[in-house]
Amino acid sequence: MALSYRGSLNGNQQPVMDSAIILNSTALTVGDPVNTNASGYADLAATGERIAGVVVGFRQASGELITATSGRPNAETFTSESDNESVDQVEVLYSCDPFAIYSIQADATLAVTTGSDLKGVYFDLNGATGASRVDESTVQGGGSSGGGGQVRSMGPDPDNETTHVLVNIRESEYIA
Repeated sequence: MALSYRGSLNGNQQPVMDSAIILNSTALTVGDPVNTNASGYADLAATGERIAGVVVGFRQASGELITATSGRPNAETFTSESDNESVDQVEVLYSCDPFAIYSIQADATLAVTTGSDLKGVYFDLNGATGASRVDESTVQGGGSSGGGGQVRSMGPDPDNETTHVLVNIRESEYIA
């Protein structure tokens, strides 16, 4: 899993949720960062793009959640059909709280790039669906000196101090 929910700076025990119809022919996995395109459809957030949220599940147009028991062999990953926007209209459910805290793996050992193991620095994300990682080499200074960076570091994850970092969404579609 790419981003794993750990809590919120606001004290929320459950993620704040939103949804959007998935772009045609798009694969998404629980834990992926997503954004919405100019037409309002959800897609995997690419490096440098604003993030709407983090995938937590999928829902059919009828409102029924897509689960392993609803006929999908793997409810963790969903690939939309080529006519999803107009016919199937399957939605992605995502945590949209920019104050949510997530654990995510770095694409290299933390501290290889000076400062990548520090709280307050900014990172971009990279990787394909189901494999998004913090780009350890794009670390940027935090605070007023920092530009760019999709997520803000809260420091190394105590459960995986050399490979994972705790982050919150910095470049959010919800806060301009």
